[in-house]
Amino acid sequence: MLKSFIERFGITADVPKLKQLGNAFFDVSDLKHVKPLFKFFPVYAGKKICARTHQILPSVDFLQWLASHSKKKINLSKQEEWLFICGRDLPLKQGSVQTGLVLAINQHNECLGYGEIHNNKLKNLFDIAHHMRKKK
Repeated sequence: MLKSFIERFGITADVPKLKQLGNAFFDVSDLKHVKPLFKFFPVYAGKKICARTHQILPSVDFLQWLASHSKKKINLSKQEEWLFICGRDLPLKQGSVQTGLVLAINQHNECLGYGEIHNNKLKNLFDIAHHMRKKK
């Protein structure tokens, strides 16, 4: 599941050792002992990678990891950054050579999310404000 997700960004790196707790996946490769330390069910273990519902919802740390390993990126202007974080699709300048799935990068080289480029338009598939918009 996670391996096929990162391959869509052209990344061939090894998938970290994951532990599933509920619907969330955590990178436990840095932990020396993964055995339960407590008598109750843990809520968090290691670094959160993603949550899984009907799609993979990456954490901010995992988005930064994707951006550092992928070449499929698009740099956004300051105005485009804000629109993308608000969940909007963005029209791109004519002659955009990239197509398919890309990571959206701001002016500070931080990953804001990912989308799909089709017909000179960046369709927002996930951004860092997704969780705040979906809370009810």
